[in-house]
Amino acid sequence: MSKGPHYLPGNYWGRVASQALGESKEKGTPFFELEFEILGGVDPVDPTGSLIPVKVGSRKVTKYITDKTMEYFVADLARLGYAKTSLKYLDPNVEHFHNFTGHECGIYCEYEEDKNGVEWERWNLSRPREARVSEPLDTGKMRQLDALFGTSAKKAGLGTRPVKDSAARTPNEKLQEAASDAKGDDIPW
Repeated sequence: MSKGPHYLPGNYWGRVASQALGESKEKGTPFFELEFEILGGVDPVDPTGSLIPVKVGSRKVTKYITDKTMEYFVADLARLGYAKTSLKYLDPNVEHFHNFTGHECGIYCEYEEDKNGVEWERWNLSRPREARVSEPLDTGKMRQLDALFGTSAKKAGLGTRPVKDSAARTPNEKLQEAASDAKGDDIPW
């Protein structure tokens, strides 16, 4: 695990504190790294609302750059506002580099295990979720699904009695329904 406070898996909001362009010691794979100051947790119930207070700390998002990751890396850079046509401007040692310091964005933490079974935090940039677009089912496929559903629904007892919306029922109605479903020793009182 990282030094300092340990964060639970989930979404956070961070501010870039520093950046680096380099290569890994082990395999020589090029990487771009952003160090983030953790500003707070993102509330899953209200993601655009106030941040959830968390311990102060910083974490690094490391993006390895290969032919297999390039498409995702370019998309991440575009979301961060990078518009240069060369990666050399990611390097803070290059004149006129693109300075990400102070940029705020969503990041997330997940846990992974190393080959020895030790858990560690892995941080990444949050990606916006795209709406799923689906084609409506044609009539033939809908009939096949209904036939399959009908068989399973009968086995589960669906459609054998009228069902009221549980939120619209009074507590007394819920007790009466439970009593009518119960037999012998299963009566709830």
